[in-house]
Amino acid sequence: MRNPLTETSLFSNFIAPEPLCENELLQSLNTTLTKKPFEGGIWVFSYGALLWNPCFETSSWMVGKLKGWSRKACLWSFKARGSIDQPGLVFGLEKYPSGECNGVIMEISKSRLESDLYKLWRREMHINLYVPKWLPIQTTQRKIMAITFVANTNHQFYAGRIPDNRAAQIIAGAEGDFGPCSDYYKKTVEALFKLGLKDDYLDKLMPLIKEGALDSNFQQS
Repeated sequence: MRNPLTETSLFSNFIAPEPLCENELLQSLNTTLTKKPFEGGIWVFSYGALLWNPCFETSSWMVGKLKGWSRKACLWSFKARGSIDQPGLVFGLEKYPSGECNGVIMEISKSRLESDLYKLWRREMHINLYVPKWLPIQTTQRKIMAITFVANTNHQFYAGRIPDNRAAQIIAGAEGDFGPCSDYYKKTVEALFKLGLKDDYLDKLMPLIKEGALDSNFQQS
């Protein structure tokens, strides 16, 4: 694991990464598919924006839990949910021995498998911010291996483990091309709530984000 890009070095060291070209995207996708550990359909584990804004058609879905990993605000966003002047933070999965992450596994429709997988890769692997892995997701019925995009801890935008109070301040003050960073978190919490799912980390973080937004509004007034 490389040293994360800290706030003190954020601006002086900022270099926008080159997006993966089509050949690199296809190579990453094909490499992942060759490691598919079972026969049958392809499932994707959704734990962030894919919960409320999927980019592919699903033939079926199930609530699932990934053990040994936790959903964390650990990746800098300089465009979608932040800017160079005021970067945001987005989710990544990080390894924690006692961690767990609730989410949804979605089976990609077989009739659109090739095109939807490519759309998924263009979105999630645009700048190589994640590492696609086949990980075991426990559902109420059985355990299913699903493609899971975990944080690329070797990426220059890996933020490391930021204290919750500071992460909330960053999230509350950031806005990017896709809107306020705080909306990204709010929509994820709402999606989990509708599914009857909880996340202790987000339960602690969301009130802190609201406090950060109030502080920011007070300072601007």
